[in-house]
Amino acid sequence: MPSPDPLLQVDDLKVHFPTSRGVVRAVDGVSIHVGRGEAVGIVGESGSGKSMTALSLLRLVPRPGRIVEGDIRLEGRSLLDLTEKEIRAVRLSEIAMIFQDAGSYLNPIMKIEEQIAEAIGRRRSRLPEDRQRVREALRAVRIPDPDRVAAAYPHELSGGMQQRAMIASVLIRKPKLIIADEPTTALDATVQYQILKFLAALRSEIDASLILISHDLAVVSEVCDRVYVMYAGQVVEEGLTDAIFDEPKHPYTRALVDSILDPYERKESIFALEGTPPDMAAPPAGCRFHPRCPDCFAPCAEEIPPVVAFAGDASARCWLHARDVRRTHVG
Repeated sequence: MPSPDPLLQVDDLKVHFPTSRGVVRAVDGVSIHVGRGEAVGIVGESGSGKSMTALSLLRLVPRPGRIVEGDIRLEGRSLLDLTEKEIRAVRLSEIAMIFQDAGSYLNPIMKIEEQIAEAIGRRRSRLPEDRQRVREALRAVRIPDPDRVAAAYPHELSGGMQQRAMIASVLIRKPKLIIADEPTTALDATVQYQILKFLAALRSEIDASLILISHDLAVVSEVCDRVYVMYAGQVVEEGLTDAIFDEPKHPYTRALVDSILDPYERKESIFALEGTPPDMAAPPAGCRFHPRCPDCFAPCAEEIPPVVAFAGDASARCWLHARDVRRTHVG
């Protein structure tokens, strides 16, 4: 079970991008926490702000974007107050990130062994103990022939093997927090399942917390204890994974759950949510989901919805659960 003392605490995080059309509020008031040893999922459609939230945790927001408000604390220490040298040290040893497409991040002219050793500052080392550490990391991610893979270049490996090699470069650091941003999207279903399973096992082995980012609730359900659902730069619902699946509180979360195709359930048609996420340079008034929401009523289009708390550390940002509101349907 996760510790009640949070490893990571993010409060009211806002990330803005100035554009010719106005300011894009990519992350707009996000608050999350991750306990020690806990696996937390962040889900939502493309453009919901989940990946930008993850990059913010490592202070890797691409220019011209910047963090304009909020706080990010790792074990009580504000990461926004650190110097560049200090935040690089955090990336090296405390927080590590696994990206979506390993082939795009692995250096094509460096052998896998060099790239994993580089993660601990030992790229050019010929010491037997450093070579042994690399092979132990490759074995930890279930690579059966670590000597061959260590000597290979990225293009000589399959997509699944490339992803495992990237995970090995993360695990060799033994970080406190692993952020996995869509780590299985580019892989086939069988390899996806394998990667998720050993991600779950390995984070337990090194006693690390995990943030898993995905557009797919089914992927998150395989690994995570709790889930944050993001839409248009905001968290619209949070709660225990089972509760999110069994009784989603927000209409957007319900749509994500309904869109999951159960291989054991025969459906005449697959549910598809109509419409697209809003332009974040000019988001709609009121609830940002209301133009697509089947349950929309008068206040949804006029006023920012309240965050309503539920039992079990759960909440939803939705007028449906607010008290003393006249529900006049406008959809």
